Amino acid sequence: VLVTDTTGCQNTESVFVSIIPLPIVNITNDTTICFGDTASLNASNGVSYLWTPKINLSNDTIFNPLAFPTNTNQYLVLVTDTNGCKNLDSIKVSVQ
Repeated sequence: VLVTDTTGCQNTESVFVSIIPLPIVNITNDTTICFGDTASLNASNGVSYLWTPKINLSNDTIFNPLAFPTNTNQYLVLVTDTNGCKNLDSIKVSVQ
């Protein structure tokens, strides 16, 4: 940036901008289970995880919770990486 004041004096300043890509979320493929069974969910490439809905999950803040759904559910996971960048992905667990 070149700045000129009212007396004609000039000065320059520069700023380096670094663009950090979103984390690439690797997640378990959609799956089908029988009623009463458990589904293993798994996400990676983060330092923290938040799964929703958290109902019928063993733990909604770990990378590999167990799901105990009583009907078909779409689970979303918010993954945060070491830079604080966040990305979402989802898995569908169908219950027969």
